[in-house]
This record gives sequence, C-alpha cells and structure tokens, in this order.
Amino acid sequence: MISLFKKSLNLNATTHLVKHSIFARAFSSSTLAPSITPALSYYVERSTFRSLPVYTEFRNNNTRKLTLIRKITGNIDQLKADLEPIVGPDIKINKNTNTVIIKGIFLREVREFLTKKGF
Repeated sequence: MISLFKKSLNLNATTHLVKHSIFARAFSSSTLAPSITPALSYYVERSTFRSLPVYTEFRNNNTRKLTLIRKITGNIDQLKADLEPIVGPDIKINKNTNTVIIKGIFLREVREFLTKKGF
C-alpha cells in the first residue's frame, strides 16, 4: 500500500521522510515551549493547546482569590522555593493532584517566571 501511495504522488522514500520530519518539527512542543534545563528538578508540562497550566480560581463567594499551577512533575518543593521570592510565603502544595496553590492573583508573574525558566 505504501508503494501505491508513493507511485501516486511520485515521491521517493527520502522525500517523504524529509517532509514528514519537517511537519513533525513544525508542530512539536519543543518549538512552542523551550526544552527543560537539566539543572531544574521539576517540570511543568504545557496543556493540550500549548499554554502554561496557570489558572486563577475564586472561592468563598469571590472573597478568596487563588492562583493554581497544575501539571507539575518532579520536586514540587523546589518549585515552591523558587516561587517564594516572587509571590511571597502564602504557597501551599497539594501532593495528591500535583498542584501549587498561591494565595492571591499572580497569573502574569508566574507565567513570566515559568517562561524564563524554559517551560
């Protein structure tokens, strides 16, 4: 079946592989999100649409404002320590869901921090 496909498009195997690798590189997550630096002991995975998983949440009738970071793998305590100089000491970790919960709205600051770190 592959030979029929190549004959119908007049492609040889190398041209097909080159076009496929260009397509794969163009739409891979590494082009949209820089790769992780090996010095970091944690990783924040991007969402399906390649955005950072940083969200705001309002609880208790909009009186409690939170910033959430999801999709974290690795050493979450190190991420907390790295975020404390930026957002302050009001950071909690939910180890069951691998989520960092920050008291207050720090959406822009956290996204800038994660982008500078290479996520």
